[in-house]
This record gives sequence, C-alpha cells and structure tokens, in this order.
Amino acid sequence: LYGPTNFSPIINHVARFAAHSLQQGTAAQYFILLIITDGEMTDLDHTRQAIFNASELPMSIIIVGVGEADF
Repeated sequence: LYGPTNFSPIINHVARFAAHSLQQGTAAQYFILLIITDGEMTDLDHTRQAIFNASELPMSIIIVGVGEADF
C-alpha cells in the first residue's frame, strides 16, 4: 500500500458520532477507534488537533504501527 497516511479524517468522523452520543444525554455509548497502520503519519498537526478536539468526548483512540516504518 502507498499514499498519504492521514489519521485526522477518521478521528474527526468518529468524534462526530461521539459528540452526537454525548448530546443525547444518556452517555450510553462509548467509542473505541483502533487504527492499524503500516505507514508514517503525514498529517501530524491535523491529527494532534483532532485528538485534542476529541479529548473530552466518550471515545478512545488507539494507534498501532506495524511493519518497518518509523513510527
């Protein structure tokens, strides 16, 4: 596989689900985003901002690097 490795779009996507769940007021849902990657992150600043924005939402983000890339 090749191409840019951008994490922020999927983090923002799951964060929207978590934010919607939080607005429901029931706190009945918790989201776990597992990202398995074989490439270096190409959008570090956007990913940091996405993680910061999601930090108070009912979600966890786990990033696992596999292979020979410099993670």
